[in-house]
Amino acid sequence: MKGVEPFNAGKFWHAEEERPSSQGLIQLAAAYRHAATKRGFLGVFNNLDKACEKLEAFQPEYSGVAVIPLLRAIEDGKKEAERVGEGNLQNFNCLLIPKIQFAERREPRSQDEIPGG
Repeated sequence: MKGVEPFNAGKFWHAEEERPSSQGLIQLAAAYRHAATKRGFLGVFNNLDKACEKLEAFQPEYSGVAVIPLLRAIEDGKKEAERVGEGNLQNFNCLLIPKIQFAERREPRSQDEIPGG
C-alpha cells in the first residue's frame, strides 16, 4: 500500500502526499507529523480522532494493513496528547508513534476452510 514506507520512515508529509487507500491513514500521518514537529496540539488530537473514526470501519485489516494495532496506538497517542496538554507538545513521547504493520496472510488449514471445499 502506498504511504506505508514513508510513514514508517517518519516522513509523514510524504505519506500524506502518497494518498493511501484509506483517509484514516492520511489523518494518522497528519497527526504524527504535528507530534514529530512539536507543533499543532489540536492537529495531533483532532487528526487522531478522525483517523480512529475512519479506521474503525476497516478492522481487522484493510488492503493488507493490520488495523487493530493502529487503533490501539491511536488510543495511546490520544492519552499521551491529553497527558502533555496544549502548549507542551515538546513533551509528547514520539516513541508511541506506531509502525504500520501488514496483516499476516493465513493459509487455509483444512478443506472446510477452503472456499468451495
